[in-house]
Amino acid sequence: MKPEQKKAINRTILKCREILEQDIESRLVTYGILMDEPWIEKDKLSLSDEQEQVYKDLRDAIAKEMKGGLSEKEALISYVREVTYTYLNRIAALRVMEVRGLMEEVLVQREEYSNRSYGHRNFFEIAREFCKSQSDEGLSYFISLIFNEISSDIGLLFNTDDEYSIIGPSNQALVKIIQLLTTEIDEESWHQDEIIGWIYQYFNEEEKEKVFKNKKKFERLDIPPATQLFTPDWIVEWIINNSLEKVRREINLGNNRKKSIEEIKLLDPSCGSGHFLVKAFDLFYQYYIEDGYPKEKVPFLILKNNLYGIDIDARAIQLTALILYIKVRVSLKEHGIQKVIENIEMNLVVADAILLNGERLQKLKKQFEHNSTVLNMIDIIYEEFTDTRLRGSLIQPEKKLKPLMEKYIQQREKELQKNKKQNEEHDLFAGMDDFEKEQNESVLTKSERELFSYLEQIYTQAIQANDINNLLFANEARKSVRLLNTFMQKYEIVVTNPPYLGKQSMDEDLNNFLNNNYSDGSYDLYSAFILRCLDFVAENGFVGMITQNTFMFKPTFEGLRQKILDICYIHEFVHLGPRAFDDISGEKVNTAMFVLQHSNMKDKSVFINLTKYKNSKDKQTELLNSYNNGSNKFIVNQENFKLIKGYPFVYWMTDFDEDIFKKYPSLDNKNKNPIAFSRKGLTTGDDTKFVRFYWEVPEEKLGIEWKYLSKGKEYVRWYESFNRIVFWKDNGEAIKNFKNDQGKLRSVIRSSNFYDKSGITYGMNSTNGFAGRYLPEDVIISANGPGIFGNKLSTYYLMGLLNSEFGNRIFNILAPMLTINISDVDKFPIKIPNDSIQESISNLVEEIIPFAKKLESLDETKHDFKLPSLLIKKGKNLTNSYNIYKDYFTLIEKIIISIESTINKIIYDLYDVPDSIREYKFNNSLLDYSNLAREVLAAFTNSNFDLLNELNLKKEISFKNFEESVFDLFSFFIGIQFGRWTINTNGSELSKNKGIIQLNNQFIEDDIFNLIEFFFDEDSFEEIVEKEIPNILKKDIYEWFIKDFFSYHVSKYEKRPIYWHVCSPNKTFNALLYYHTLTSDTLYKLKINHLKPMLDNSREDLNFYREKMTTTEDKKLAKQFEKRVIELEKQVNDLETFNKQIDEIIASGYKPDIDQGVLYNIKPLNPILAKKIDK
Repeated sequence: MKPEQKKAINRTILKCREILEQDIESRLVTYGILMDEPWIEKDKLSLSDEQEQVYKDLRDAIAKEMKGGLSEKEALISYVREVTYTYLNRIAALRVMEVRGLMEEVLVQREEYSNRSYGHRNFFEIAREFCKSQSDEGLSYFISLIFNEISSDIGLLFNTDDEYSIIGPSNQALVKIIQLLTTEIDEESWHQDEIIGWIYQYFNEEEKEKVFKNKKKFERLDIPPATQLFTPDWIVEWIINNSLEKVRREINLGNNRKKSIEEIKLLDPSCGSGHFLVKAFDLFYQYYIEDGYPKEKVPFLILKNNLYGIDIDARAIQLTALILYIKVRVSLKEHGIQKVIENIEMNLVVADAILLNGERLQKLKKQFEHNSTVLNMIDIIYEEFTDTRLRGSLIQPEKKLKPLMEKYIQQREKELQKNKKQNEEHDLFAGMDDFEKEQNESVLTKSERELFSYLEQIYTQAIQANDINNLLFANEARKSVRLLNTFMQKYEIVVTNPPYLGKQSMDEDLNNFLNNNYSDGSYDLYSAFILRCLDFVAENGFVGMITQNTFMFKPTFEGLRQKILDICYIHEFVHLGPRAFDDISGEKVNTAMFVLQHSNMKDKSVFINLTKYKNSKDKQTELLNSYNNGSNKFIVNQENFKLIKGYPFVYWMTDFDEDIFKKYPSLDNKNKNPIAFSRKGLTTGDDTKFVRFYWEVPEEKLGIEWKYLSKGKEYVRWYESFNRIVFWKDNGEAIKNFKNDQGKLRSVIRSSNFYDKSGITYGMNSTNGFAGRYLPEDVIISANGPGIFGNKLSTYYLMGLLNSEFGNRIFNILAPMLTINISDVDKFPIKIPNDSIQESISNLVEEIIPFAKKLESLDETKHDFKLPSLLIKKGKNLTNSYNIYKDYFTLIEKIIISIESTINKIIYDLYDVPDSIREYKFNNSLLDYSNLAREVLAAFTNSNFDLLNELNLKKEISFKNFEESVFDLFSFFIGIQFGRWTINTNGSELSKNKGIIQLNNQFIEDDIFNLIEFFFDEDSFEEIVEKEIPNILKKDIYEWFIKDFFSYHVSKYEKRPIYWHVCSPNKTFNALLYYHTLTSDTLYKLKINHLKPMLDNSREDLNFYREKMTTTEDKKLAKQFEKRVIELEKQVNDLETFNKQIDEIIASGYKPDIDQGVLYNIKPLNPILAKKIDK
């Protein structure tokens, strides 16, 4: 379907939904049911007898929704939504059928029929007087007759006796909906099967966006809309073709116990709008024709024998029923049959039963008091079907019924012995453990039919008596029995796109249910569904799915991977990655599709990698190409996944990689004497309370009360200038005893014996590969900033190995999900080098670290900061200084790259890596690194950069951009003014040690311009101030400080700023406060020393111009004075408001406490900050 067609469907369906929901809500008001107010009792309403019955039925229907665990408001929202969608589905169904010629036109208006549809015109001619009396000319009544006529064929959608048909849309709303659906969506779209899926997805779009935007645990109403996703056509085709066709092939080869196509059952346990079932219908149809079945019988046989679907959303099942009904009608039409000549049996079940107990349940049990099997079945239904709306196909009633079946078999065998027919009859019942009989029905099936027949009787009587309570009871119980029957079977093929919902978004009930029933797949709904599909599938049957790809690698899914490898043969697996769904943008949803066989066959598996292709179309094209193109295709022995602890599906492993893992021991096998120790560290239990940036704490307390902390956040190799600190007074006593309200310890003190040891730390995010850096003795490791400590090998050698290209290759196998956990580091295969190699690598790493440190020293948020990038060496102007910085940065980066190249070669040689898989990214220059180090320093003394040409290595260097470098320069200047940075020149200091800087033109001219003159060539001052700065800032420097500086600073300092821009509401007054000089008097000083003089001057000016305005006789001057008075009035009002705000903060008892950090101290000042800081 074309993008513009999908947009039209999206726009139209949302508009239809809006019209219908508002209309249904309005109609409910007649019956005293209000959305946001208390409901009105019947005796306060003027209702007819017929309306009183509707009143009662509506309340019973909404009460049923509440029994599903919803509040009254949620139940009402749910009911309105269901009524809306039911009627929208029905109208859409009529539109699909009329466009495809399956019925006369009943919706689309034609000029030749007096702007009515063909069907409506005919009805009007028959019932002219009635139609003339109706506001819509009888259209609504005519449409209701059509619904009733079709209901015998497709009751799931057109059953006008269900609770969602108690009321319908008004005539006006119905006319609007028909108009929209017939004019806004083109006929070509209605001809396509996938329109049904898009209607479903777009109807749910608003709920889905709202749920994910809220970022909180999903509520019951959220589950269906938020977890449904329409599957692209090509993905459905691939899954169906690679599962159903395999079964067909095995039947033809005689390898499947099923002899006939009629015996092949396919289930979609989360069928949504039926996309998989529709595709399977087409393939089954082909097989039946190939086998010689009469064409007019085939559609009915497919629906009766082959296709099964379950979903928690009745609306989805309605649409599935519709599209399958249409498939039948189209097939019949092709053979000249216009009417449905047989009853259409569909194996579609809504897993949303809300079982109603009480008097009716007891009456039901009474009916079967002499049939223990039925009574047991009823008890199991009521026990297991709790919360089906939440759990859907994941409930497992068949596991409770198995003992019931076994008991029956034992009893039956005893009867057989008594009747002396043991041998003959025993064979007859040999297959009971599969819950199916080829010749005789089991007692369970008979009991199930007895129960269902009785419920049908209750249902029919309820309709006749217009008894909504009995109707609801019978209907929900019927759904449960049908669902039970579906669960009791085994299926040759199970295919689905299951719901995706992570553990963090589940409510407690669903979380507990998954933990108790699907422990290996409990971290997401989709992974639980993988296990459930394996339950449903028959021995040697096939499971085809598209899911998120996290289960392939993440440690939390280890048990699931192990189960798949133990009981399944992976036939084909396509790693799709991001953007397989055009309607999902970004990298968030990464998917994979696969076909598994429930078999112990261990043939080679085919894996295809499409992750690098950026859209659905490219992935589809490359999938076809990949079967002939070896670059994306991998032939894998799935047993090799077991070579690596955790069983990750690292299908790209070569034979060489496999040998590496087989031959060499792991880095840390957790015995007493490993090659190295890899350890997680501290979890404080509350980082907001115990963790700061180093600039938030007085310098004298660093290393005493506060220690540096490795948080592992940034991608930094070799050396990190740590900027996080943790409260460690009295050896961390406060954290070690940090407990919650129940007295349970919140902190976790892991590996404390390594807190004072040097080693390696790294960032767990591995987007760019492993990033190991030196861990000094005074830095504490954390859970997210772990440590690696040499034991049999030196720390520097290990850092060189793990940071090498070979190391990156290994981590790409161990941690392909972009997160390197400590368990991944543990498994790194270590080949012990000789002393010479270990010493060579260690020396090279020691050579790199000082260079990496130089790069860190250019950032003022790092504790190793020296000077900003534009002041590395005095330049003529800003542009010249930026070029010097780029040369300096490039030179150091290329030296590091050169050293890394040598490390890479040594490691490759050590592990005997074949040339064919070595990934030399850079020119392997063997250089005298000692001389290089000296030349680096000389280059910036002699302005000689020829060395850069000698190191012409193949890598793009990423620089800080020019604009950011200038911002950093101005931030440095502010630091000088506050005394944070000390610059000595000719025996005097440039630092001012101010605590408050009033931002005005005088400050810019006296302080900022003086610093520019000092640090740059005096002859270039005017060029810098008048040309370069305005061009870079896109405004003058004063305006930039007022409008942009604080936002830049807040971002730079990660929402923990130390230069605070306080200002009046309209920024008449602006000042910077220095965090480290804050006292209880700071605001008072700001008010008295800075604000008051400005306010006094403004008031004085205002009085002056007011007098001038009233005394001058010159009208032109009077106008000018008036304009100035208005300006000054605004200015004075702004300053007085600011003055009042300061007074309020002072009166509230504001007392800064630097020990509490920036956030604690800055939040009370939010009313006067240029940008609020909330968290």
